[in-house]
Amino acid sequence: MNLGRAIRTWPLADRALGATGGQILDRLVSMEPERHLAAARAIALLIVLTGGLHEDGLADTADGFSGGRDKARKRAIMRDSRIASYGAMALGTARLIRMTAAITVPPPAVAVACGLGRAGGGRDALPCPQS
Repeated sequence: MNLGRAIRTWPLADRALGATGGQILDRLVSMEPERHLAAARAIALLIVLTGGLHEDGLADTADGFSGGRDKARKRAIMRDSRIASYGAMALGTARLIRMTAAITVPPPAVAVACGLGRAGGGRDALPCPQS
């Protein structure tokens, strides 16, 4: 796969995932009396749909930039499959933010926000270094 060409589709894929997440949340809220449980289920389903790709990248980035002193060490940490304390803290913080947003913001707005998350991507977005 050509990463240069694939990168152009990321905003479209994220908009589709955002719309899917908003619809899932909307349906679960209508079935689940506790909105926080519906939000947790919708977030878990999106993580399953993406294979945890965003979470893995977030944890690797947090570990690499907090634990590495030079470029080579940061890359080595990011390639390591294990998660360290900064990665775990970043995942926990991200989950709290996503849960708070999913609980307090109307589902259609969640879909729009998720879709706009990569709106600035495309050709100008930087791909991850290849291993």
